[in-house]
Amino acid sequence: MKRIVILTEPANDDLKDIVAYIAADNIVNALRIHDKIMECLHLLENNPGIGVYPKSKKLRNEGYRKLIIDNYVAMYRLSESGKNEIYVIRVFHGAMNYEKYL
Repeated sequence: MKRIVILTEPANDDLKDIVAYIAADNIVNALRIHDKIMECLHLLENNPGIGVYPKSKKLRNEGYRKLIIDNYVAMYRLSESGKNEIYVIRVFHGAMNYEKYL
């Protein structure tokens, strides 16, 4: 069953910040990474389980999964109410300690 991927406002802001940061040096690379992230997020529509559970027990217990996309990590959760929605909560650079932001 196809799901709907919803970027939360913080995730959308993260994506804009990532693109702006990269664009300061190379607009072509910025657009490429934006497209790659979006393409991978849309893979969740038909494959919501492709992301892995984080190592953090706290994040696992809260239902988070992570999708690794090049140097970035998209943190998402499946809707709990039986809806067909996937919420992308945040998008981080992989080197960040993202647990403190969730």
